[in-house]
Amino acid sequence: MNKKIAIMIFVLIVLLISSNGVWIYNSERLKRKIAKIQLSYAQEDLKREKEYVGKLEYQRELTKSSIETVVQETNFYMKLNEQLQGEYDVLQKDMDALLKSDECSNRNIADDVRRRLFSTN
Repeated sequence: MNKKIAIMIFVLIVLLISSNGVWIYNSERLKRKIAKIQLSYAQEDLKREKEYVGKLEYQRELTKSSIETVVQETNFYMKLNEQLQGEYDVLQKDMDALLKSDECSNRNIADDVRRRLFSTN
């Protein structure tokens, strides 16, 4: 804002000097020049704001896309976790049944199975 005021004052001084120090009151001409300067600043501001809004929209789309990707991956890993938990539960039941079985005369086999099962977790 200060830059705009400084330029407007500069334009006024140049207009005074260019008329050889004689103040000629020509308000319409002066108003048009000031309006042109203000219009050029407004156009520059509008251009910058449009660029900024474009960048914000692009970032919003990237963020939206990233969130959708994270949600999809989270759902995938949750389903995979449920599947693996189900398989783990089945293995745990099989191992418990093997330990309790009268047919299992050698407990070392059951211990080996238990060791392998828990070493992968």
